[in-house]
Amino acid sequence: MATITEEELIFELNKGEVSWNKWRHTSKNKQLICENALISGLSLGGYQFVNILFKSTTFQECQFQYKTFYECHFENSNFYNCEFREVRFNNIKANNLKLSHSKGQGLSFNNSVLESSDLFDHKIEQLEFIQSDFLDIDLSKENALSISFSNIKVDKKTIKHAKKNPKITIGLNGIYNQINNSASLITETPKGDEMTGGKEEVILKSLIKAKKAFALSVSLTLITMAIKFIGLNSFTYLGIRINPNTFALYSLPIILFSLYKSNILLKDVVINVKYIKTQTGAMTIGRYPWLLSRFNGNKSFQKIESIVFRVLYCAHPLLLLSIINPLSNQVFFEESVANLDIAESLCDLYIDNFPIAIFVLWFLFSSIIYLSIRAFCKSQKLQKPLLFDLVNPIRNPNELNDISVSLNNILKYLLEINFRKVDWDNLKNYLLKKSELVNQELRKNRKN
Repeated sequence: MATITEEELIFELNKGEVSWNKWRHTSKNKQLICENALISGLSLGGYQFVNILFKSTTFQECQFQYKTFYECHFENSNFYNCEFREVRFNNIKANNLKLSHSKGQGLSFNNSVLESSDLFDHKIEQLEFIQSDFLDIDLSKENALSISFSNIKVDKKTIKHAKKNPKITIGLNGIYNQINNSASLITETPKGDEMTGGKEEVILKSLIKAKKAFALSVSLTLITMAIKFIGLNSFTYLGIRINPNTFALYSLPIILFSLYKSNILLKDVVINVKYIKTQTGAMTIGRYPWLLSRFNGNKSFQKIESIVFRVLYCAHPLLLLSIINPLSNQVFFEESVANLDIAESLCDLYIDNFPIAIFVLWFLFSSIIYLSIRAFCKSQKLQKPLLFDLVNPIRNPNELNDISVSLNNILKYLLEINFRKVDWDNLKNYLLKKSELVNQELRKNRKN
C-alpha cells in the first residue's frame, strides 16, 4: 500500500499513458491511495487504473477514454466518497469498479463494458449509461432505478441480481424499469445454424399450429370419455364399428403425435420470443388467446390461477386411464380386440401376443403423459411478460416499410407534374389534386 499526493499524481499522469501504464503494471499488486485531491480538466486517454483507491477526491470536467492502441481500463479501482462534476467515461472497460458513497452531478459512461462493479452505492445525480454493457452488475439497489435501461445491455448474472429488486420486471426478452418505463432488451444475434429469430408472423404461426395440435388431443380425449359415459355401446362410422374401447385404441397414436407436434412448435416459440423487441410483437404474441402461452399477470392470485388451470389442461390424457387400465385384463383385452373391425388373423396375433400388446399400449400412454408434462414445462417458461421500451421504442419493420412506400408515392406524385402538359387554364385545380394526394400519404404515415 502506497500513498500519493495530488501533485505527485498529476506529475505521473502528465508523463503520458505509456509511462503511467508501465508504472502501474510493475506495481499492480500494491494498492495506490490518493486522498483529498482535485483533478480538473484532464483528458486521460489510454490510461490504465489498476488497484487504486481515490478517497475524498474531486473530479471536475475530466474525460477517461480509449486511445488508439491503448485501452482505458479500470481494475480494482475504488472512488470512495469522491465528488464528480461533469465527468465522462468513454469507451472504457472496468472490472470491480466502485463508486462507494460518492456524490456529485453529471457522470456518464459511454460505450463502456462494466463487469462485477458496484455502481449504485452513491448519491450522484444525472448518472447516465449510454450503449454500455452490464456484466454481473448488482441492480438490486434502489439507486439502480434512477438510470434508464434503454441504452444498456445486461447478461444473465445481472438479470439474476435484478430479480431482487421489486421495481424491476423480469421478462422473456429483457428487464424493465417500472419507475421510468425503460427496458433493456436482449440484443444478441442468433447463430447462423440455429434457424431462429424474432419475426412475429413466424412465431404467431407456430402458436396457432401448436394450439390446434393440442386442441386435437383434448378433443379426442373428451370424445372418448363422452362415448364411454353416455352409455353408447357401439356405433358405425365409415363402415367401421366403434365402441369406447376401440375408439380409445384408435385415438392413442393420434393423441401422441398431436402432443409431439405441439411440443416441437412450443419449443420454437420459447426459443424465438426473446428476440421480440416491438410493442406490436409483445401484444400479438404475449396476449395470444391460448391458455398455455398467455401470460396471466404478476400477482400471486393470477400466478396460482394460471398454474392450476394449465395443470388441468395439460393433464387431460389422465382421463384415458379409466379405459386403458381395464385393458390390462386379458379377458377384457380379448373382447376389445375382437370388436375391432380388422382381419381375424390380426386379432389372433394381438391376442396371442398379449404381454407385448399391453407393453406397447402402456408405452404409448406413458409417452403421452410425458409429452403432456413437457408441454406444461414449456408453458411455464412463457409465464413472463414480453417487454418493449417506451423511452426508445423500436419500430416494427412493417411500419418502416409503410413509411418508405408513402415517401416513394409522394415522390412519384411530385415527379408526375409535367409543366409542358399542364392545362394552364386549370393549373390551380391540378395542383390542388396533387397536393391532396400528397396529404393523404402524409396522413397515412402519421397513423403508422
